[in-house]
Amino acid sequence: MKFSELKGRAVVDVEDAKKIGEIDNLLLEPGTRQVSSLKVKTGGLFSTPLTIAISQLMNIGPDAVTVKVDTASPGKATGVDESVELSSVLGHKVVTDAGTLIGEVHDVLLDPVSAAVMGYEVREGGIFAKSLEISATPEIRYGEKLITIPAPLPS
Repeated sequence: MKFSELKGRAVVDVEDAKKIGEIDNLLLEPGTRQVSSLKVKTGGLFSTPLTIAISQLMNIGPDAVTVKVDTASPGKATGVDESVELSSVLGHKVVTDAGTLIGEVHDVLLDPVSAAVMGYEVREGGIFAKSLEISATPEIRYGEKLITIPAPLPS
């Protein structure tokens, strides 16, 4: 599943049987770049987004994301202040460690069950740009506007 397919999807609390809002973004742990929380848009223009810990995610369905929000702890995950918004990775240039520009991150590939980052859709520039998928491996390094990946081994 792609992040672009998930963004805007309804978020439903199964305990209260009500729509909380819509997926606005996903928050990533700074070191691992794995999803720690859902950022949910709850209302109008000036409403404050709700942060729901990934541990409260139940299912990602075709029409809605279901969560079970613990009323004792509303779901603000630890370390949210240091988290990186997934959408901030979009547009990052991808370069191999051999110095070859691959393209730019166009979308993020997510596990459809856990919402874990599985990889990146990278597109070359131009109108008829082709895209390729890069797996999220431990060898990938993340910078402020750049991602480096290992160069493919020569055949």
